[in-house]
Amino acid sequence: MTTAITTQLPATTAVKEVSLPPSVTESLGPRHNRDYDLIGYSYDGSLSRDEIQAALRVIDQHRAPAPPERLFEWLGVLHTKTIQRKQDQPGIDLTMRVYVTELGKYPADIAQTVLTNWPERNKWWPAWAELKEDIAWRDKGAMMRDALVGSLLKEKPNAETA
Repeated sequence: MTTAITTQLPATTAVKEVSLPPSVTESLGPRHNRDYDLIGYSYDGSLSRDEIQAALRVIDQHRAPAPPERLFEWLGVLHTKTIQRKQDQPGIDLTMRVYVTELGKYPADIAQTVLTNWPERNKWWPAWAELKEDIAWRDKGAMMRDALVGSLLKEKPNAETA
């Protein structure tokens, strides 16, 4: 089983795919809720500290946020394609700045996907909670990272020398 992290670069249509080593993907098992939605990964403890750190570096490389200019652009398109509640220009500007700040915490490909897909399924401007829910559902890289970081935090000092 090979898990690929696919990143659509924000300024291009090029897709960059990077695979985690098989030893890493085999040590991570998907966890699902009763509706079979992916809610995380469990880690079986079989990797060395070096393998975990290398996997974290690969995951982190592909989690870069989009630049604010791109986020403003994507939000502008979303604003044009959806219906909003009545707001004056300072209110719209504040909303855009807040959304850019929040979206800047997530990988560019996820932010772009969420913002460009929203008007295909909804006619109304999204509340932040709606976007965050969609982002969380798509953010598998964060779930993998959390499982691996959790293993590092649980690790006992000098575990490899024991």
